Amino acid sequence: MVPRAAYAVYAAQIRAEYAHLAHADYCRGRAAVLRRFLERPRLYFTAAAHDAWEARARANLAREIADLDAAASA
Repeated sequence: MVPRAAYAVYAAQIRAEYAHLAHADYCRGRAAVLRRFLERPRLYFTAAAHDAWEARARANLAREIADLDAAASA
């Protein structure tokens, strides 16, 4: 399980890897990738991982998508 603050650091690191992309292009592309993860019936395939981390992971992904969508349209 990754707390919200730790996930924000991770998301910033991913953005740094794609610094060569225009901000809006990055936001649209990253959001599309994350949406594909959320479309999966399960992010974690073992019962223990699913039970422990699935809800938090989905919340982190949804939050990042909302932030990216807002940034892309700003």
